[in-house]
Amino acid sequence: MLQKNRIMKKYLLLVSLVMIILSCTVNKSPINIEGKYLTEGKDINHYIEISSDSTFIYSTGYAGSSLSECSGKWKLNNKKDTIELLCEEKDPLESLTSTYMKSRINKFKISNGKLVNGKLILHKK
Repeated sequence: MLQKNRIMKKYLLLVSLVMIILSCTVNKSPINIEGKYLTEGKDINHYIEISSDSTFIYSTGYAGSSLSECSGKWKLNNKKDTIELLCEEKDPLESLTSTYMKSRINKFKISNGKLVNGKLILHKK
């Protein structure tokens, strides 16, 4: 009988420990997304500046000359692994200019200090 009590106590202790371990949650550290991101060694340069006030500037171009650009607000998805850049419409005539960015919503995966959209990879500066 004494042997069964010891086994039962060990079993309850083991079950209790497993329950405690499984009930613990891991809090991820906050993501520091703010900063400047750019492509490296590509024909077309991409540049994104993300500010802490949820604003951004996104531009593309060849060797310093701007092809297209937009600015607006950014937000993270629920998993905090994707950033969505929402370009603002400042002037209706802006869409007629050569620097108008046609893609008004741009999504990038956040991966090890990089922003990734398909084959496009921007590194944090």
